[in-house]
Amino acid sequence: MRALVVLSSASEKLNKHLPQILVELGILYLYKVVLDIFFAHKILKIYGYQPYYFGVYGQGIDSLKLFAGYIMLALVWIISRPVFLNEKRPISQVFLAAQLLLILVPSLSMMSWRGIAPTSTVWVVASYLLLSMFFIFAPRLTLVPPPAEIAMLSVAIAIGLLIYVYFSLIVVGGLARLNFDFARVYEYRALYVQSRPPLLGYLVPWTGYTINIGILVYGLMRPNRTLLFLAIGLQVLLYGMTNYKSFLLLPALIVFFVVLRKFRWFSDFKSSIYLAITVSVFLFVVLLSVNMDYLKILFVLIERVYYMPAALHFLYFDYFTKESFAFFSGSPWINIWGLPSTYDVSPARLLAEFYWGRDFNPNAGWVAMGFANMGAAGILVYSAFLALYMWIVDSIAILLPDKSSAQAYFLGIIIALVNDSLTTAMITQGGLMAVWGLWTLSYFLRWKRTSIDDYRGVA
Repeated sequence: MRALVVLSSASEKLNKHLPQILVELGILYLYKVVLDIFFAHKILKIYGYQPYYFGVYGQGIDSLKLFAGYIMLALVWIISRPVFLNEKRPISQVFLAAQLLLILVPSLSMMSWRGIAPTSTVWVVASYLLLSMFFIFAPRLTLVPPPAEIAMLSVAIAIGLLIYVYFSLIVVGGLARLNFDFARVYEYRALYVQSRPPLLGYLVPWTGYTINIGILVYGLMRPNRTLLFLAIGLQVLLYGMTNYKSFLLLPALIVFFVVLRKFRWFSDFKSSIYLAITVSVFLFVVLLSVNMDYLKILFVLIERVYYMPAALHFLYFDYFTKESFAFFSGSPWINIWGLPSTYDVSPARLLAEFYWGRDFNPNAGWVAMGFANMGAAGILVYSAFLALYMWIVDSIAILLPDKSSAQAYFLGIIIALVNDSLTTAMITQGGLMAVWGLWTLSYFLRWKRTSIDDYRGVA
């Protein structure tokens, strides 16, 4: 009976907002059309030799799969739209937006070509819809900020980690190899990896994606210029000693995001999605009319951001549909627990050797890695974990008076979930630590409430 009431209410809302939904679909369709055209006329011509494009250049488009892609996009938006209207799902909004624009829509564009199996796209769409339904119907979870003693202890631990990370980097020659030349980042990064002290494989990303970013967000929201410039200085220094470009790009993205959300026109998160689509479409249209030789770096960036993450999903599905699942092969945790593994290396290194003939890590997102490790069961397990994870962080985020601060804080983790496996994003990149960081921020950026009872009903 309850299900019928919910469906009836949803039908009434759909009819009421149908004109607005059609406009939103028109914007999404424009985005997909431009992605389709750019993929056919630029990406395949320039990068068609890459294994993850399966040599489809010249094979043509399957009209039925092309039409199915637009139907699937409409279904995805109609079902997930309530999440983007729900202010109590701030982190889930950013997560779904990133997955929609950088994984799902590009997958639909590539799926329409003959020679590319749609299996990967179907699973991407299905997992996206499953998570959307959870975010819509999940019951409320009431959380409270940490008590003052826990918050202060958390700050003390963060300061201790900062001292250890920067002192360790300096001791092994970090200042002597400072590098800000983007053309030589891989050379200097290799030097850092060779001399990396114990635990810094984890602590450096945690510092760059959670601790420094927490200081930055606090400095932006208070505002506190001293902490703001301290965070930027720490991040620039961290980049100089390790040469991970994301340590420089992430603070710039966060500052832009926070400033943008201050404008009345972009206070609604959907407006931020429209802006991202508008900028993307403008960039694609400009690049369609120019020669690659003039703006080579932009073509590299477009392929890396908009197409490669989705394309790697197809490669993972192609390989592990034919071969045995990895069952977390290559993971240090498997070795620690003494569990058997299918292969001697990780799925990413396995595919690198098979398709490219060399050793590197072409990492893919959580859907691809879930399938690589355990097939359909892996995707469902990863989806369940992400549902629980987002449920918790959303419930912490709404404790903050300005939800954009929580969204900004999680941008690095959201990007990691586009480009890396779930375990990498959660453990190596600091996704789990970010929960602790946001909870701590909820104390320092909290509403002015005096007791736990004041938080009842917030979630």
